[in-house]
Amino acid sequence: MTNQQLFLENTPAFILFAILIVIFLFWRIKPVEFRKIPWSHFCIAAALFWGSLTLIFVLIGWDLYYSHFTPHYFRYLAPLASIFIYPLWSLAFRWIAFRLPANPIVSFCILGGLQSFYEHAVAIYRLNLLEVPLLEGTTPVAIFIFAFFEYVVYWGIVVLITLVVGRIRYRQWLFSESNSANAT
Repeated sequence: MTNQQLFLENTPAFILFAILIVIFLFWRIKPVEFRKIPWSHFCIAAALFWGSLTLIFVLIGWDLYYSHFTPHYFRYLAPLASIFIYPLWSLAFRWIAFRLPANPIVSFCILGGLQSFYEHAVAIYRLNLLEVPLLEGTTPVAIFIFAFFEYVVYWGIVVLITLVVGRIRYRQWLFSESNSANAT
């Protein structure tokens, strides 16, 4: 089995996951509610998710994947950089999604998928990603298709985390209000 076949076999799973998460978010969060999620929740959620994911990927996949096309310091820099870079992406996606005529949740997730084209184009054409033994025989098209749906899933998870962040912050506010009321 070639690496190209692995991509082709795994891509339908990510397509299914992407469709399911977008449908779930579309069903669970109304556009009005989505617009009420503060920008800070997007930043926190993106930093938590992408920082954790990058750290896991670097720890697990350094020798197999990243060490073939990135400098050694990337191992330490990438998780830290993702804590700052991806919250900025989340703000850009949020801003654009609110201005598009489509459902902002769907737009946000699709914009996340489109962002994967930029990252993977840089990796393929500037960092020689296709020279990684793990990806030998894979085409850029296969990587772009897989990455699009992969990132739709990831950014959908970021939206889910914004809801968790909102609930935690609401509970903190609620408990601080009740504690100050009890103190008087």
